[in-house]
Amino acid sequence: MNTFRNERQNHVSKTELRSVKAASRDSIPEEQRNKLSAEVCDHAADLLKKASAGSMLVYVPFRSEPDTWPLIRWAWNNGVSVVVPRSLKHDRSMELYNLRSAEELEKGSYGIMEPHPMKAELCDEAAVPDVFGYRAWRLTGREED
Repeated sequence: MNTFRNERQNHVSKTELRSVKAASRDSIPEEQRNKLSAEVCDHAADLLKKASAGSMLVYVPFRSEPDTWPLIRWAWNNGVSVVVPRSLKHDRSMELYNLRSAEELEKGSYGIMEPHPMKAELCDEAAVPDVFGYRAWRLTGREED
């Protein structure tokens, strides 16, 4: 059962949900986390190969998130463009950048490694599916118009 509901319904807030999920990830022993990360990357690479994908949108890992670096390196070595987000704190939006090397990254607004806007190339456009919760509320907690 999905326990996430928006703040107006006085259930689990986005902040609380993130804390619960982060604590759950943090509780996984590092050796197991590394094994699971490798499995995720291998599976994603297989899917990209089968789809003959020319690009992929991926995050740069932070704290105990699955390590996506093996997948990123695989993509670079196999001619798949790597697109990563950069958070814009002033309006809580994101920009997407084509990442060609780790040297194009810098520590961003939230301490997460993100593309440096003067080093990485801004991505023209991307279609990204959204995550919806109960009654078409996005995980951001803002109601859709």
